[in-house]
Amino acid sequence: MQPGFEEQMERIYAILGNPYKRKIISLLGEKGEVSFTELKNFLATSTGNLYYNLDGLAGFVAKNEKRKYYLTSEGERLYRFMIENEARLRSLIKGSGASHSFQQYIQRILVPEELLAVLYGQKILSIAVLAVSLAMIAITSLVSSQVCFMLEALSVGYASPPLALALSFSGMGCLLCVLAVASRLLGGAGRVTFNFVGMVALSLLPLQAAVAAGAFIEDPLLRSLLHRGVQVVTLGFMTAAVKVSERLPGDRAFISVFAAFYVSYFTSLVVQRLIL
Repeated sequence: MQPGFEEQMERIYAILGNPYKRKIISLLGEKGEVSFTELKNFLATSTGNLYYNLDGLAGFVAKNEKRKYYLTSEGERLYRFMIENEARLRSLIKGSGASHSFQQYIQRILVPEELLAVLYGQKILSIAVLAVSLAMIAITSLVSSQVCFMLEALSVGYASPPLALALSFSGMGCLLCVLAVASRLLGGAGRVTFNFVGMVALSLLPLQAAVAAGAFIEDPLLRSLLHRGVQVVTLGFMTAAVKVSERLPGDRAFISVFAAFYVSYFTSLVVQRLIL
């Protein structure tokens, strides 16, 4: 078996399983050269999501001096394969039944890759999302008896706002570091870029809001149910964030996030004991 054969096959499977990438290959195969604007209008998607999918097609799609995209020789071979095997691919997809429906619809809800890809390559937008997240942290620290530490809710009681802020900011920093290290170990870039920070900050917004709201719920059971329910949503968002920003396969992105979840859980237990 040739070196890199398995990796190349994984890339081809990923392209065939991604509707945006398939449509890009098909459109370029039909028209030859297409501009970024034409691709964006054809796919009806965001700028970030289009950049994300084009970068995922490196080696199959390239850009010429007219700043138009076209298929490379590898891309042309893949396009011919798709055309020649269209009926077979359709029958395979049709015959996959419930598993395909789960992947196409349920998984998009649980791991909203397209939503997080809006920030891909968008530095200003990522900074804006980070600013909103930091503002949420500041407001929660001032008005709530709870703060969001990594992926957990810490009870700070009557602690001073500076302490609450310090816990929230340090928790977010720890979470970013754990995700970056875990992603690096699993084959990702492991760089803490604006895109990476912005996507993680976006995925944390629902959890930060739930923690702030939980401080005003007296029933501990309801407060716990709210936190855990939103936490599941956050883990799905964060998996999408790591997958997009670190360009990891979905299973490895999930492992990175799950590692961060366990580190968050045990670290928060220690911190909670120290501040009480």
